[in-house]
Amino acid sequence: MDKDSRILISGAGVAGLAAALWLDKAGFKPVIVERADNVRAGGFLVSLSHHAYHSARDLGITDELHRRSCGITGSSYHDQHDRCILKLIGETLFGGVDVVQIMRDEVVAVMYELARDRVEIRFEDSITSIDQTDSGVDVEFDKHTRETYDVVIGCDGLHSAVRELAFDPASITEHYLDLRCAAFRSPNVLGLDSEFQTHMRRTRYMATFSTGADDIGNVFVWSSDDRSIPGREGRREILQQAFVGAGGAIEKVLGHCPEDDIYMDSLLQIEADSWVNGRVAIVGDAAHCLTLFSGRGAAAALNGGTRIARALVELPYDQALARYEAQMRPVIEDIQPATRSAVRWYVPRTWWKEAMRNNAMRFLPNSVFNRYFQAKYTNI
Repeated sequence: MDKDSRILISGAGVAGLAAALWLDKAGFKPVIVERADNVRAGGFLVSLSHHAYHSARDLGITDELHRRSCGITGSSYHDQHDRCILKLIGETLFGGVDVVQIMRDEVVAVMYELARDRVEIRFEDSITSIDQTDSGVDVEFDKHTRETYDVVIGCDGLHSAVRELAFDPASITEHYLDLRCAAFRSPNVLGLDSEFQTHMRRTRYMATFSTGADDIGNVFVWSSDDRSIPGREGRREILQQAFVGAGGAIEKVLGHCPEDDIYMDSLLQIEADSWVNGRVAIVGDAAHCLTLFSGRGAAAALNGGTRIARALVELPYDQALARYEAQMRPVIEDIQPATRSAVRWYVPRTWWKEAMRNNAMRFLPNSVFNRYFQAKYTNI
């Protein structure tokens, strides 16, 4: 595309900032619109590896990402009695893999610090209508302005306005995993030191990890057919009820559960027949939410934002958007079903599946798990 082309990006998260930085790097002048009053804070541990790591390196931000990393050196899995049944060492686990493990809000902060003086970012505004014509995309905003762009990129997350406005609902599948998740940060009551621990119970588990600060991050996942998103005032009670009788480390962490600062949602994958409609494309969670369970959402967002921007720099818009989808879709279509299969392993609903999982972790050699994770972190 010509450098004078007008490109609008909806969403100032990982995908949106990545796309904007790459376009700016090539001399384009993209515009980001973000409905929040600042870049998206929050989120928990993410792993940027392989293509995502290399994209961050080429943007010149890996040194800063490593400086802000959580510094995790190993992970362990614990049974219902909090006995360690599998311990993996970071150096072996990620042998030969370029990776940084970091809090998601730190990734966004590093990217925003690079973008804020170079890219036009309009906070507290959002897209309310999209009308494609032969020559462009007419976009109306919440603040009642109307502008025309050559391309619109939706990087606006799971509940994407761009997806809703520009794509046929019949082409979108919402694939619920029948799991709920919750997350909060707490004092380091477990005394973790550069560690990631998973405490497993049948139908539920807690992952807890060092953040690189003085506290720990805690993520809870449990079986639930309830797909509603509860209000903030009811989340603490729902979480505590879901883990009644869990005991041990889980109970200790839940003793420091805040009253209202709790993230909670159902785990939902988005599957779209196409990520491109004319001059409009969707990227990251807007196109293919993997869920936090996959552990690859931020990497996919960074990779997707990079690929779509680089394609737009090199090709006419129609060829560029087609190339972006052709490059990303095969990988995503591998990860999504693999994630659904992994659910049965991490959150078994029967005693015998729980026993099979625990015995596999106890008795299989660590090399089996190292190979699994190395393959997982070199696929995107």
